[in-house]
Amino acid sequence: MRRALAAFFALLATTGLAVSTTASAKPIQHVVGGTTAASSADAPWQALVLPPGHLCGGSILDATHVVTAAHCVYDEDTGVITSPSALTVRAGITSRFSAGQHPAVVGVTLNPAYNPYEATGDAAILTLQAPGFTLNGTTVAAIPLADASTVFDATTNLRLSGWGSTAQRSPNDTTMGTAANDLQVANGLHTSTTCATVYAPFDADQLLCAGQENKDACQGDSGGPLAVPTGGATFALAGIVSGGAGCAWPGYPGYYARVANTQLHAFLAQRGVGYAVSDPVNTSAPELTGTPTPGNRLFCELGGWSNALNYDVEFRANGTPIAYGSTTLTIPAALLGASVTCVVTAYGLSGTAEATSAPVTIAAATPSGPTVVVVPPRTTTPTIATTADTVAPRAKVIKSKCSRTVCRLDVTAIEPLPSSGLKTITGRVTTTYKVRCGKRRCAKTKTQKLKTQMIGPAVYRLTTPALRLGKHVFSLVATDLAGNRQVKATTFTKTTR
Repeated sequence: MRRALAAFFALLATTGLAVSTTASAKPIQHVVGGTTAASSADAPWQALVLPPGHLCGGSILDATHVVTAAHCVYDEDTGVITSPSALTVRAGITSRFSAGQHPAVVGVTLNPAYNPYEATGDAAILTLQAPGFTLNGTTVAAIPLADASTVFDATTNLRLSGWGSTAQRSPNDTTMGTAANDLQVANGLHTSTTCATVYAPFDADQLLCAGQENKDACQGDSGGPLAVPTGGATFALAGIVSGGAGCAWPGYPGYYARVANTQLHAFLAQRGVGYAVSDPVNTSAPELTGTPTPGNRLFCELGGWSNALNYDVEFRANGTPIAYGSTTLTIPAALLGASVTCVVTAYGLSGTAEATSAPVTIAAATPSGPTVVVVPPRTTTPTIATTADTVAPRAKVIKSKCSRTVCRLDVTAIEPLPSSGLKTITGRVTTTYKVRCGKRRCAKTKTQKLKTQMIGPAVYRLTTPALRLGKHVFSLVATDLAGNRQVKATTFTKTTR
């Protein structure tokens, strides 16, 4: 993402510029390759959006509505949407220190289709206190929305504007830079097909790829406008600055929320009216499947959900938690006769919900022959022979998505029977990169821990911190509930250039 610190901005996993060095910084970008605007008439639809501790841009939709990036007004770590009273919006200015027109913000509507994990639907509507902005059509003006009928291609000269950083930076550059004091306007940005490669998988229906060497958005530009000419001096809003790796670096364009996308266009056209972020709702209950006898496995099917982004699973016996973090449970003999359920917690943009499966009772297995039943001396009660879980699971990558600075791996585990169930998957990444040693280049390595999050049935998402350009070797280790830990890590290699 491309938000920024007012005096500095750090390249992080999301886009944003923070206004104070003590604030929690998220990635945001600003214009590289532009020129200082002579007046706000060079981009009269441009708004300055100031969330607490951050710098963002916005586009004027009408006198009382401004669109910005969802990540500018939403904290994905806490699920909190910024209060309207904490936001400042200004228009009709070139200096970001000028007051300009600044009606109060009275409403924030987050696009309910926003997915912070996939960076899609990155938009929010800010509603201003009436009468809002005074639109004169010259220095303060609304911008119409591009739709499916708006024609432009790789030769079309797009216009980008904002107060973000103006310095080109490589994808692995984590030094801090300075936000522009005056509005920068860059003409001649072109759409690109490169995002499909460097940000794979890339959803071109929801994201617009644009920018080239020496011309791009950067930290501090998040939420700002990418405008397409529609004839004469008129423009339409084609994209909302969302994110990218580095700034104006060859081979790494930025990506924008695509305004012509059917869902996003409707959200913007209706000014967010009728749209609301909803808590997850369970539409069909979780279900326990498998054989409910000691030594066998139970599987927690998540059930049906709406508005859910990821999940946690917990098994309970007679109401007491016994296992967490996996959708499978290998039944120990101690659970014979117990009533077992699985509880699924679903997480949405701002809320959570729980649903519990119907209980199953753990019963003794039906004897199938003399090799299954052992009758000890002086007893008539058969004891079911069970085999301990002594074999570790093995991690397996099922999907990967890497940008220039960040990688996300979706990982599951292969569990040989009998299994106690998967406990977790952890990982590290070792990066080999080049540095200058006197007159020659030397190889250096850096190892970092991956962030682990459960996102589905027995599926974990492992996310990197910021990466340098170079060769990255991921080491993934699965651990089951019996304490068996994968000895030889699963390795996965990715190179970013």
